[in-house]
Amino acid sequence: MSSLHNKHSLDGSSTPPNMSFNPDIQKLMMAVEIKSMNNLMTILKAGAKINEHEGSFSETTLHKAVMNCWEEGVHTLLNYGAKVFTKNQFGQTPLHYAACAKSMKCTRLLLQHEQAHANATKMSVNHKDMRGRTALHDAAEQSSVDVIKLLLKAGAIVDDKDKDEETPLHKAAKSCAVPAMLALLNGGANLTARDAAGDSVLSYTLRHIPGGMEALFDSCLVTNTRNCNAKTLEVKFNFIPCISSHDNNQMRCLWNIVEFGHAKLLKHPLCETFLLVKWFKVKKFFYIQFMYYFLYAILT
Repeated sequence: MSSLHNKHSLDGSSTPPNMSFNPDIQKLMMAVEIKSMNNLMTILKAGAKINEHEGSFSETTLHKAVMNCWEEGVHTLLNYGAKVFTKNQFGQTPLHYAACAKSMKCTRLLLQHEQAHANATKMSVNHKDMRGRTALHDAAEQSSVDVIKLLLKAGAIVDDKDKDEETPLHKAAKSCAVPAMLALLNGGANLTARDAAGDSVLSYTLRHIPGGMEALFDSCLVTNTRNCNAKTLEVKFNFIPCISSHDNNQMRCLWNIVEFGHAKLLKHPLCETFLLVKWFKVKKFFYIQFMYYFLYAILT
C-alpha cells in the first residue's frame, strides 16, 4: 500500500482534519487492524465517532478497513454511517485505497453504497487526490482489471488526466499491464492521448515496452478453443487498439505505428484483417475514382 503515501503525495500542504488523540478511534483502528468483528461491534455500539481521522496520514477507520481488504468490516462500517467520500491528508478516498489494494469486493461495496445514497453523498468515483489521480489511475497502475471494469461501469472518466497529464491508460502502459490496457481501451480510452512530455500511450509502448503492442494485439484475438487445428475453430477480432484515437480517424493509430518505425506490426493478423476489412469497405469507391481518371486520361 506504499503507493498511497509515496513521494508524489508530498507536494501539498493540507492540514489533516483532526490530529488529536482519541482513544475510541484508536480502539476502532486496532479492531480493524486485527479484523475483530466482536471488538468492532462493541466499540460501534458504544457510540464511537466513526468518521474521525487518525494517524500521520489522517485516515478514517473506513480507509483502514479497505486497505486491509476486510470486506466484512467495510460493510459494517458503512452500515454504521461511515462516509465513503472522506479524504486522508493527501486527498485520497477509501475508493483510492480499494483500487490500490486491487480489492474488487471493497470497490463494489463502496460504489454500491455511494449509488444508494447519491442524493446525500458526493460521488468519489472521479475525485482526484493531490496527485490529480482518480481511483481509475490507481487501478490501472496496479493492473486490476476487475476494479477497472467496476469503476468504468460506475461512471469513471476513462481519459481523465492527472497532474502529469497522464491518463489511466498511461499508468497501465508504464506498468506493462496489457490486460488493464485492453480493459481501458474497451472502455473508450484513447491510445494517442499525450502526457505533459508529449508522449502518447502508443509511442511510449512502442519505445519502452518490447513486444508490448504485439502482446496487446495478441490479446485481441479470441478463439473458441485452444486447439488451433480444430475444424470448428473460430477467431473473434477486437479492433479497438487499431481505431483508438482522439480525432475518430480509424487509421490514425496504424499510421502512427508506421511513423514510429514499426511498420512490421502491420503484418500482425489483427492489423492485416483490419486493413482487409477497410479495403472491402472502400474498394468500390477506389475503382470508381480509378475509372473516372482513366476515362479522363483517354478522352483528353
